[in-house]
Amino acid sequence: MKRVVALAFFLGLVALWGPSLGEENPYISSEVCKACHGAIYDQWSHSLHARSHEDPVFTAAHLQSIEYAGPGATPYCFSCHAPTTRVTKDYELRMNITREGVTCNFCHTVSGLEIDKPIKYLLSPGETIYGKAVNKTAPHRLEYREFFLKSEFCGGCHDLYVNNAPVMETYTEWKAGPYAATKQCQDCHMDVIEGGRSHRFTGGHFESRVKEAAGVRLETEIKAGKALVTAYVTNKGSGHKIPTGIPSRRLILHLKAKDDRGNIIYREDRYYRKVIADKEGREIAEDFRFMLDSAKVLSDNRIAPMETRVETFTFPVPSTTGQVYTEASLEYSYKPIILMPTEISVIMAENSTIRAGFPVEIPEGQKGISGYTKVLWGALVLLIILVVAVEALRWRKGKRD
Repeated sequence: MKRVVALAFFLGLVALWGPSLGEENPYISSEVCKACHGAIYDQWSHSLHARSHEDPVFTAAHLQSIEYAGPGATPYCFSCHAPTTRVTKDYELRMNITREGVTCNFCHTVSGLEIDKPIKYLLSPGETIYGKAVNKTAPHRLEYREFFLKSEFCGGCHDLYVNNAPVMETYTEWKAGPYAATKQCQDCHMDVIEGGRSHRFTGGHFESRVKEAAGVRLETEIKAGKALVTAYVTNKGSGHKIPTGIPSRRLILHLKAKDDRGNIIYREDRYYRKVIADKEGREIAEDFRFMLDSAKVLSDNRIAPMETRVETFTFPVPSTTGQVYTEASLEYSYKPIILMPTEISVIMAENSTIRAGFPVEIPEGQKGISGYTKVLWGALVLLIILVVAVEALRWRKGKRD
């Protein structure tokens, strides 16, 4: 009985650690964490962190980076999108743990931070798990680290400098804004739920989050045949600038004016974005080049937290217009290249035939075992098993006598 229990325990370990056996890998799979932290695992597994290495936006940019700069771009890209490679150097995705993206064990084996630009993680993969809670009954060693509750922990990946140019400044924008005194990144992006904080990491990829971030209000005045429209654009719900992240994201204010018959008499768009150039001063537009060639910021008119931007528009009103209706909308726009899986399926040949009568003739080369024959074989196998079982019982009985 003891051997059976030991075997079952070993098979359980293989099931949990199996993806990492035989690999030079100090990290533990999230499947192991799932055994005790099922709810958190489910949240994480539906997050972009869990799919960071296979996100179609990242995949396309990564492939473009390799084509543009060679395979040396991969360690740089994977340092945030498959961060266990910082230790394992598994840039060929041989290990299952690499394909887990920003996996549980990467974050929770960060033992310290170097608060600098950029913020650096001190990595200590091993038996000790670091976090914000200490459970003395846990099956592994636990150590408390306050930075798991601080925005600095997020800044290690969500601030990015290339050639000293601030490409992404989400953490820095938060730190310079009014929320830094009262809210951390985790307060918005890891909602408090029963049992702790959500690990879905909701953000700009959630439409509801985007809609909460900004608001617009209009005032219209007509004097001497001209309309003066004032638009108040407010960053009312974001702890960082809008838009944040990769500079190809932009916020667009669309303004339209119509007459009393619904005809558009005026239209204008205004953009809020960061413009970055390479060393030659040429504006960069492609996501992958932001990560490789950025050298300086040419302009940045994005809207800071709690800031209200006032925009004015003046245009003539036709004398035939009785009333002027103005409309404003804010559009969050991001148009990345996305790698989409495509199925190529071709039926190369077909043939069918119907013949009357019995028996049905089967063409040579297509003959197989008939249903009747299969039944006979099955019965024969069962008979053999029965005979062996009876003989075994007789042998054991004879041995006891």
